[in-house]
Amino acid sequence: MTSVSLPTFQERGRNTLQRLLDAAERTLESDGLEGATVPAIATRARMSVGNIYKRFRDKDSLLQAVYERFFLDSFAANEFALDPAKWEGASTAELLTTLVSGMIEGYRIRRSLVRALLLYAQTHPDPAFRSHSEQLRLQSLGLFERLLRDRRADIGTRIPSGRSGSW
Repeated sequence: MTSVSLPTFQERGRNTLQRLLDAAERTLESDGLEGATVPAIATRARMSVGNIYKRFRDKDSLLQAVYERFFLDSFAANEFALDPAKWEGASTAELLTTLVSGMIEGYRIRRSLVRALLLYAQTHPDPAFRSHSEQLRLQSLGLFERLLRDRRADIGTRIPSGRSGSW
């Protein structure tokens, strides 16, 4: 985030930056990528368009900061939730049921924002940003993989009783 926004040195500046990022996130969530214009974001943040340009060189920098904050926050939450120590003693079935249900619920709750952010990243003209955005998303999957790696023996092609054929 610091690479795309101008530095903030005072608490008031950090608060303004967070208010601006929150407004951009809410605008993406309610109006989609197409509706996330600088004037719309400024209105939602209750600040002038000029104040946005004091913090960011352009709309793209602002959206990159929103993207990065969202996926870094998601990674931090996942890092906490996917700590292997929290799952000691839980069955693999319980772990998978809980985690998959949680992932589905998280995406359901924020689906409009996630859709806008993914569309932004996938259609971004800069290959370096597209690669960076993909790495941010894959970090959480790496945590999930780490958690399941030691449970490989429990995961396979077993067919639940009463079923025949393959999944």
